[in-house]
Amino acid sequence: MAGRTWMAVLMGTVAWTGARGDPYDEPGPCRHRRETMDVDTATWEQDVEVEITVPQCDVIEPPYPIVYFYQGFGARARDYYSYADRLASWGYAVLQHNANTGDRDELELGFYPDVMEAVKSSSVGQDLDFTKVGTAGHSRGGRLAAMTLEQQDDVSFGILIDPVDDDQRSGSRSIGNLGRPVAIIGSSLTTECFPSEITYEEFFAQSASGTWLQVIQDAGHSQFSMAAEGVIQRQVDPCARGDRAIVDILELTYPTMVAWADYQLHGVETNRYFDWVRIQEEEEHITWQER
Repeated sequence: MAGRTWMAVLMGTVAWTGARGDPYDEPGPCRHRRETMDVDTATWEQDVEVEITVPQCDVIEPPYPIVYFYQGFGARARDYYSYADRLASWGYAVLQHNANTGDRDELELGFYPDVMEAVKSSSVGQDLDFTKVGTAGHSRGGRLAAMTLEQQDDVSFGILIDPVDDDQRSGSRSIGNLGRPVAIIGSSLTTECFPSEITYEEFFAQSASGTWLQVIQDAGHSQFSMAAEGVIQRQVDPCARGDRAIVDILELTYPTMVAWADYQLHGVETNRYFDWVRIQEEEEHITWQER
């Protein structure tokens, strides 16, 4: 397990006077840097490129909890940098990998232990807290996040962003087997793209008590990723697209993502987050429920 490493400081100073428990509708107090490394894994014949977004912060000190983020089918880590950036602004390190594995879930799930070990052994590992780990992902990545949450004992929470299951219901079955709540964020137009039995609805149906479900109105499945503005969107998109702008959909996703992570790891009081939820419901931007 080895490889090259580079870094770049990407984010300027963030003015911030709040605390954990804010509604999270703005970035937190941290800047960040991004590093990459190549990791030799047991399940892939070539090195896997791993991108690590690390908080740089005086307000929130290391070591930082980790979110392992899986992108959607055919996408790259860069298509989800905005998620990593928002999590990092609130003191979470984010790991993403780039590998064109097709739709071979077990192959890609096999990366996780090797990636975690390689990062832990690297220079950046000293800034990360490997006892506080969660998973997140969009589309197929949501399914992989659910399966990782069930399979890996060190993963304690999951955030599923418009998840899509396979024909064997591998992801939703993992959520059913898990017996712990997760956060699920769905799009109101998902069923225009996939049958409801493999969308977020089935994941929610299998989930444990305490699961959060937020559905963003007038949003399509592909609109949770900046890839929708790039190559993927220039191809034929089988999914309906709402009139809501992608940036608005992302801004409705981030607060729930960060609030769930803080709630699960830090036991943060979420009253201000729920005030934000009520406003979004009143303005008909989202629906929200807890199982």
